[in-house]
Amino acid sequence: MAKVVLQCPSCGKEVELGDIECKYCGVNLKSGEAYESKVKKSKSKEKHPEHFGAGILLGVAVAFALVTFSGYMYQRMVQETFVQKPDLFKYPVLRMRELGDMVKAGDVLLSEGELKRAKAKYEEARDATQELMKWLQTEADQIKPEEPYKKRQESRYAWQQAQNYNKRVAKRQLANLKLKAERFLETIPSV
Repeated sequence: MAKVVLQCPSCGKEVELGDIECKYCGVNLKSGEAYESKVKKSKSKEKHPEHFGAGILLGVAVAFALVTFSGYMYQRMVQETFVQKPDLFKYPVLRMRELGDMVKAGDVLLSEGELKRAKAKYEEARDATQELMKWLQTEADQIKPEEPYKKRQESRYAWQQAQNYNKRVAKRQLANLKLKAERFLETIPSV
């Protein structure tokens, strides 16, 4: 029986009919895939340390992006709540400024040597700060968060939309203002 000889499609040398690969260049005669591409495929499947580090870096970048985005969205909710309920936050913010001015006036009196008047000013600031903290707690207690899955009815009328503010954000901001007032109370000098 005579051998049937064919030509390799890659290098052009003679190969036998039953051969799977060319013995000269390594090309798979059935699929036409070169030996180098098979090696590259098998190496790409292996896990390399630089791929592991890149995966960790990508994970950290995605986590940072998510945290940044959620912070941005929370800030937008806070701003919308301030716009929708300005009366709720106007009093405590202005009162905190007044309290700061009281303490500064007490500092000026103390530097001028008027100890009795400075002490009275500091006491007035302490009492007013405690009243503000009570007011903030009362307002926060009056806010009842809506049920989580209750469907809201949207309205075209502005006076009805003003009632649909984010109550959880408002309550949290009042708690933050109360905490700020508590810290302020700790900084008032006792003479």
